[in-house]
Amino acid sequence: MIDAATIRTLVPHGGSMCLLQTVERWDPVSIECATETHRDPQNPLRRESFLSSVHLVEYAVQAAALHAALSRGEGEGPLLAGMLAVIRNLRLAVDHIDTQAATLKVMASRLLVQPEGVLYDFKAYCAGSELAQGRFAIALVDSGFRPRRDRPETP
Repeated sequence: MIDAATIRTLVPHGGSMCLLQTVERWDPVSIECATETHRDPQNPLRRESFLSSVHLVEYAVQAAALHAALSRGEGEGPLLAGMLAVIRNLRLAVDHIDTQAATLKVMASRLLVQPEGVLYDFKAYCAGSELAQGRFAIALVDSGFRPRRDRPETP
């Protein structure tokens, strides 16, 4: 299992915007992450004290960024920065996720990799109940970001 401190060294999301807390499993094609941040009153995505289920897309995109960092081979150079370009087939089963008592699980599966972008399917669920699913495309650009294992944790 990969913990939150290690996750913060692998993705560019800092502080409270790093929403994922553990990686439960990953392989070259997919990743499954877990978190409790959906219940945090200080979650930066909350609006009017609620956390909309549409923000599950951000959780999934962060899982994809983490998957890319973990899948990167030695000496492959910097990770390319990504921007969410397309969301398709988004299905949300609930209005808000802050009321979910169980640990939030996010699974992302890479479907396609091309020089200009990556395509992922995702699912988010709590206690076995699916909260969201969909597909998204990430457009890639060279940012020069290099994950480091020795990066200090951001508060």
